[in-house]
Amino acid sequence: MSWLVQRINVERDPDHPLRKQIEQLERSRRRPNLARAQYIRRRYSIPEMDHLVIDEASMIPATDLAKVLDWAAMRDVTVTLIGDHKQLQPVGPSGLFAQFRAARPGAELTENLRQRTDVGRECAAFLRDGDAEAALTLLADAGQLVVVNSQTEAERVLVESWADRAARATTMAERITMVAIESDRNDQVDILNHHARTEARQRGWITGADTTYTGRGRSVTFAEGDQILITKNINRRNAPALANGTRGVVTAVHSDRVELTHWVNGGPMRETITAKQAVAHARHGYAMTTHKLQGQTVDSLVVDVGPDRDLASAYVALTRHRHDVVAVVNAVDIADGSWVEQLMRATPEARRDAAVAIVAERIQRRGFSIQPTAHHSAGMHLPIDHASHGMGMSM
Repeated sequence: MSWLVQRINVERDPDHPLRKQIEQLERSRRRPNLARAQYIRRRYSIPEMDHLVIDEASMIPATDLAKVLDWAAMRDVTVTLIGDHKQLQPVGPSGLFAQFRAARPGAELTENLRQRTDVGRECAAFLRDGDAEAALTLLADAGQLVVVNSQTEAERVLVESWADRAARATTMAERITMVAIESDRNDQVDILNHHARTEARQRGWITGADTTYTGRGRSVTFAEGDQILITKNINRRNAPALANGTRGVVTAVHSDRVELTHWVNGGPMRETITAKQAVAHARHGYAMTTHKLQGQTVDSLVVDVGPDRDLASAYVALTRHRHDVVAVVNAVDIADGSWVEQLMRATPEARRDAAVAIVAERIQRRGFSIQPTAHHSAGMHLPIDHASHGMGMSM
């Protein structure tokens, strides 16, 4: 989506820096400059199309989606939006997809094809309906929710649960792409990545010496065998972009670059990123935030429930898996004062039931959060029916 928005900006804005650069290169009349200008034009041109399919539409900022829909209407391009309005929304104005869905419901999938177990499917249905307590109770009864008494114990359980599942993988590709740890807190993701990396080295999955890359006040360390996550799109001149959210394994480290392998449709893809790109656009990939995990599917997932989830975050985190999910709740995260003391003294069953009730109440109180668009904020009606008819939008 960012690919298309960027090209629409270039196409529409006569003062866009790339347009100015092209004009300057063409004025020079020198052959290398003309070739460079043609290359930029080709790279940022928008291919001809009559139907545009946009997946994960609920994750697109309202401003970007509006820009694309307006461009599509001007070109008489039919747009099909695919998404789930109850999943996490983008940072900033959002909710445009949910408004379209409310005005024009379109087709809806009714069969859950991701979860392969009854527990997984029932948990997803409960969360989608906004019943966090039923979902967490279901996981607890199935032995897939663990309550611990400290942050240290939570981190140990999370990492050990991940490592035990990763060890069952029959190939490196499965171990890297089909098992993960999730947390809704960036600082906690860093901590879990640190502990998981230590565990991976102890198990022999990381085999090389550490190489540290530094730039702009940030440092990252990678070694052969490390799991790596691309955190921002990396655009390359002579190759397709390396997409945000790509997970892979480091195959070699050098002072000026990192070599990695990731998998597309089951096949390995070998890539190289510069040291600068490694610092600015990558991090360890054992643990991920909820936003990074959204849109992905894994076989097994270990979830750090944390104290601050809403229904959208819980819904995403507990439905990314095919076969099993383990939710870890730290009692100290969700209670304080006398409540913590009572939880510590309670029997394991009573502590589990109390933790489920507390976490579920917090999740349901926060609900499915959506950042308002300008129309929402101003109390204006969004003319969806008229606009969507003009652009031939389907859902």
